[in-house]
Amino acid sequence: MVGRRNRLRTMMLLAGLVAGAAALTKLRTRQKSQTGPDDAAGAKLRRRVLMLLENARFEDDPRVQNEARALTEAGYEVTVICPGEWGDPRHAVLNNVRLYRYPAPPEGSGTIGYLIEYAYSLAAIAVLSLYVRLRHGFDIVHAHNPPDVLALIAAVYRPFGARVIFDHHDLAPEMYLARFGDAGSSWLYRAQTLAEVLACRLAHHVIASNESYKRREMELSRIPADRITVVRNGPDPEQWEPVAADPDLRARSSAIIGYAGVIGQQDGVDYLLRALHHLVHTLGRREAFCVIIGEGDARLDLMRLASELGLDDHVWFTGWVPHEDFVRYLSTIDIGVVPDPSNPFTDRSTMLKLMNYMAFAKPVVAFDLPEHRASGADVPIYVPPNDEAAFAAAIASLIDDPERRAALGARGRERVERHLAWRYSVRPLLNAYERVARDALRGTVPRSEDGSGFDARARRALTVPRMMQLHYYAIRAVSLGSRYGLGTARAERRLLDCVRLLSRYNGRLTFATPGRVVASKPEFFRRIQDLGAELAVHGYDHVDFRKLEPDEAAAQYRQAVQAFEEAGLTVDGFRCPYLSFSAEQHAALPNGAFRYSSNRALWWDVIPSARLDDATPVMTRLLGSYCPEPANRKLALPWLDDGLLEIPVSLPEDLQLYDGLRLAPDAVAEVWVAILRKIHSRGELFVLMFHPELFDRSASALEAVLREATALTPSVWITDLRSISRWWREKAAFRADLREDSDGLEIRFDTTDRAAVLVRDLDVPGAGRPWFGRYRLLESRSLRLPAELRPLIGVAPEAPSSAVALLRDLGYIVDDSPAAIRCSVYLDEATFAGLQSEVELVEQVESTKAPLVRFGIWPGAARCALSITGDADALSLGDYLARVVRK
Repeated sequence: MVGRRNRLRTMMLLAGLVAGAAALTKLRTRQKSQTGPDDAAGAKLRRRVLMLLENARFEDDPRVQNEARALTEAGYEVTVICPGEWGDPRHAVLNNVRLYRYPAPPEGSGTIGYLIEYAYSLAAIAVLSLYVRLRHGFDIVHAHNPPDVLALIAAVYRPFGARVIFDHHDLAPEMYLARFGDAGSSWLYRAQTLAEVLACRLAHHVIASNESYKRREMELSRIPADRITVVRNGPDPEQWEPVAADPDLRARSSAIIGYAGVIGQQDGVDYLLRALHHLVHTLGRREAFCVIIGEGDARLDLMRLASELGLDDHVWFTGWVPHEDFVRYLSTIDIGVVPDPSNPFTDRSTMLKLMNYMAFAKPVVAFDLPEHRASGADVPIYVPPNDEAAFAAAIASLIDDPERRAALGARGRERVERHLAWRYSVRPLLNAYERVARDALRGTVPRSEDGSGFDARARRALTVPRMMQLHYYAIRAVSLGSRYGLGTARAERRLLDCVRLLSRYNGRLTFATPGRVVASKPEFFRRIQDLGAELAVHGYDHVDFRKLEPDEAAAQYRQAVQAFEEAGLTVDGFRCPYLSFSAEQHAALPNGAFRYSSNRALWWDVIPSARLDDATPVMTRLLGSYCPEPANRKLALPWLDDGLLEIPVSLPEDLQLYDGLRLAPDAVAEVWVAILRKIHSRGELFVLMFHPELFDRSASALEAVLREATALTPSVWITDLRSISRWWREKAAFRADLREDSDGLEIRFDTTDRAAVLVRDLDVPGAGRPWFGRYRLLESRSLRLPAELRPLIGVAPEAPSSAVALLRDLGYIVDDSPAAIRCSVYLDEATFAGLQSEVELVEQVESTKAPLVRFGIWPGAARCALSITGDADALSLGDYLARVVRK
């Protein structure tokens, strides 16, 4: 009785600490509510955007206009700071976008000129950004390069709550070399490279113009893939509809060549002029006429070069033209040219003019560069890079073949409408913004009384984290005091109850347990294993592995494996406390000790944002530890990482729901069942993570998930992580043997007995009972098809190897042979480039109305898999306190 009263007093004391912390939280909430409805909702505060633009007027940059329009249509409030020309109003509103302009400086020439231009522009932008901050406020700063140092201005506002997006339009260091070559200063090149790295690292999210830029950001700046979104440039087909030809231009020649773009030192117009000289004076094509539409600092020099080459009667430099003239001229030309030469800048950059020609249904001649291929696929005529004679010959071949010009133009227009149009970039852009806003929601602290102002934000940055940390430890102390006993009997009963619950549903579970805890009660854990549960390593001590030196991490793994072996436990995999394993720790793992890891997390959006707004510091702390990726972008499936199978966990887990959101068990059940239903619809894997000390509260929620799993059709495979690891490697050996002859195609499936072969939209012998959606189960292990039918996924030779591997992991039969283009589903390089996530790749395949044959992902024709996993961190309060002391 005395012991019970002492525990009650302790819990009351701890509850008082929690109440005090909660009172502070409520006070902040009340202060927040007094600032007005927008502050209380929090939504509008995360949707005010400031864009920084230096190298062009807003009206002259199609990409920035398109992004601003997409954001305003999605409900964002957008302000743009940019240069303006003489006569432009300093403040204006254009298509719901607020503009603040500063007088544009004279364009710089040479190193000193550019430094002066940028210094003036950055100072002007900094002053205007402060003005916008005080007058309107902003929550996201979107910096458009060049120059990269614009991101440094944006980063100034990070400590005061603003999120930073860096929009990587151009590779500024490589552009500098392309413009100045050997005349450029090496120190300035290195400075620009450093600025690019800083811009990427200071941003919360990076927007890349194409996959080449994304690889550059990952390799040079070490930005994780999940912090980069590819938003490609693309024309708007509705704005680029061809109109009637310009009569004056049409009268110039029967074969009009067109260039439409910037005319700078790096844009290759000099290559075009030399190719035209070869076309006119060597090949004798005197009828050729080229219109060069655009402006740039090299135009006057290139006009002189045209005269020196004897092209005055064959070239017309229009300079800048209004939009109506631009559309009319592009509607008139017969051939579009992209003369950008091969160099480190152009090899990685997307040329909008190439897609503009295609939008106007014009054939294109271009040098064979990687990003030209990514945009144009097989539509343009490619010639060897920088080969001006070959460029001229390709133009001549099109002049002589009007039918080919028409066919190529039609294919180009179709490609724009189906793959390249700007509308396909809107969703990736909004996804990036939603991610930034979601991260801000989870990581941003509430506003103070005035809700703005640098002083208030600075005070909050200094005081709130400390208060939240105390609040977190108070909540955890109360919860642990109520969930553990001084002895181990209570914890042992809960673990046994977990095992019995799973056994009633013919399932097996996995417990991740520290080696030190195993060593303290080896007989008990052998009993758990004998009852059918898997034991996985949870470190030797319960520590954050991110804070360990490599030799300390290696010792933890080694001691843990030794403790498991001495206890007679079989080890297949591990999960670090706080999911703290990282790729850098691969070298610390004992050779051959582990076959799988379960240390990555996915977040499922099944909780209303209003509920998340009321989260306790426990939620913030755990999200910061788990670092989940969004499940609307990444598939909930295992993947191989340096020979180790990574099996991701699905969040939210029990501590987040009980201690982080204060949900009742029935509400927790609703969350987990919602995740299971989503995963079943996608055919993936639900690794549910819970803590056995909460089993008494979670038993009903876990049973609700198990009941739902047994009721769903097709079935759910309920198993442990070890079995998933072994199945995934078994499935990797499945093969489809294709044999073609004059009579058709025969497919023989080399699988184990547990495999399922699925067919979609195929009326063939052996296509048995319906399975899921349009799929049916194939009853045999071979299939005979007519010669014209090839129900596989064909991929282009340039397809990303990671995407091809993912398709095979998903059970698709992938054909990368020369016959791939004849497959019912064909994915070219541009299609892959247009997809922003693994989920979009699957949606692309499954949305096609084409026949398909594939392997089932899970054994026994199951639709998805469920693995219930418990982090058995301790058996007693003494275990828990000992681990705290060791920290």
